[in-house]
Amino acid sequence: MNVSIHIVGRLIKSQLLGIMGARTHTTGIGRLIPLNGIRAFLATLAPVVVERDDFAELRCVSYIQFGLDFEPRINLLTQVKTGQAWVSSYDSACGLPSLVVVAPFAKKSESQGFSIAEVAAQLDIYTDAIYRVVKAGLLKHTNVAHRQYRINEQDFHEFNCQYVFVREIASKYSCNPTNLADKLRSAGIVPVHGPSIDNGLVYLFKRSDLESINIQEIVAARKYASTAGRRPLLTNKVGANRQI
Repeated sequence: MNVSIHIVGRLIKSQLLGIMGARTHTTGIGRLIPLNGIRAFLATLAPVVVERDDFAELRCVSYIQFGLDFEPRINLLTQVKTGQAWVSSYDSACGLPSLVVVAPFAKKSESQGFSIAEVAAQLDIYTDAIYRVVKAGLLKHTNVAHRQYRINEQDFHEFNCQYVFVREIASKYSCNPTNLADKLRSAGIVPVHGPSIDNGLVYLFKRSDLESINIQEIVAARKYASTAGRRPLLTNKVGANRQI
């Protein structure tokens, strides 16, 4: 599965892997896992095609970004087992770090609303990225205390239908989010929020701007303007190189 002994222990604790059976492998921490139990767990990771029209109400989670030792990831595996979430892609040669899971957003009552941390968990993004989106006025909210906000479900739904973080797109296409943001900008897709726009932490795009383009072709592009790395060199009159 290409994970640490600690993660195997977490899977056992979450009852995703059993520890009883005659034919066994040892995890190295004194526990035994039946071979049929391992096979049954891996069988739940078979990718499925989800035929739905409400993809704006679904979140795509890549396990390579935060790693398996992140509580929501373990919970999502439990949801996959119970049919509440679906495996979008999985490479058995790479193991669990290659896993991409699709799951519905959680529901909240109108009176409760979401905290910033809960919105971040729903969108699989950094908490500070949500704070900056709120500060930019892109996500409606209610102030309850200093740097404490609540977002009702309708406002969250409207935000998610209208905007998408580049990390979500990168998860879906298994590519680097920084490079993808550069490629999208080179293709003329302008983000509404981000590091070079309004000091946002992560680039945010309008979903409507992405509907008419072939993202797969943009992901495969080799020539694009990059905002990272060294600046190009120019040669002056005496042949010396200098950076611009």
